[in-house]
Amino acid sequence: MRVLLDYETDNGRRGFGDVLISTPVIEALAKKYGTRIDVVLRKEAQPLLYDNPYVRRIYELTDQLPIADIHLVLGMKVEDYSNPRNQQPRVDSMAELFGVSCNNKVPQLYYPEQQTIPNSIGVSIESESDVRTWQYNHLLKLIEEVKAEWHVFGLKAHDLLPNVQNHLGKLTLEETIKWTARMERFLTVDSFFSHLTASLNIPTVILYTSIPAEWRSKYYPKAKAIQAIVECSPCWDKQKNIKACNGKCTYSITPQLVEEYLK
Repeated sequence: MRVLLDYETDNGRRGFGDVLISTPVIEALAKKYGTRIDVVLRKEAQPLLYDNPYVRRIYELTDQLPIADIHLVLGMKVEDYSNPRNQQPRVDSMAELFGVSCNNKVPQLYYPEQQTIPNSIGVSIESESDVRTWQYNHLLKLIEEVKAEWHVFGLKAHDLLPNVQNHLGKLTLEETIKWTARMERFLTVDSFFSHLTASLNIPTVILYTSIPAEWRSKYYPKAKAIQAIVECSPCWDKQKNIKACNGKCTYSITPQLVEEYLK
């Protein structure tokens, strides 16, 4: 039997975080069908599945795909929050979509262990959505108050304090994984890094605004979640009107509050 899990068809292009979230589902599918799973995934995300024992081969959408007995398409099926199936942790939504049950619900990443940098804190405050992005002035105040070796991760270049290890826009995905694995602690928003650090078993403070924390980090034993302290958070049921948000949710998560959670 050949099973093909397709992340790309149906305008899917799932984010890095969703690929990691799905790894327990891949394991469950492999056990259900008694075979390793073929995967269709864009090239830049493929390192997340390298050496995964439940994956047989990774294809790109432009490749000649194998004839599969079962073709499973993830696409955008977990994005519609009006569907009750999606009003729960995403790994559960994916598992329900494909008719499997996951024994382990923490993301799985198969990379060599890295040596931890003592008293290091990794941080990423970027998100594709502005409403999930923490304020840079908040971060700078936090860095001034918390004495540590700070490493800042993300895609967008930004000038930071001179005593910060600035990785912004400088790392490949594989380099990002290796550097993240060296962090003693981590601070992130609702983004890929919240799932990456869970897969690496790193104590992590995660800032949530539009999505309930329970839907993202319920199964992450070393996660400390902070939900924005405003009456309109979470606002997943108001996604269509998200542009009207004035950013007060991200401002409500103060550097002082985050510092307490980092202790």
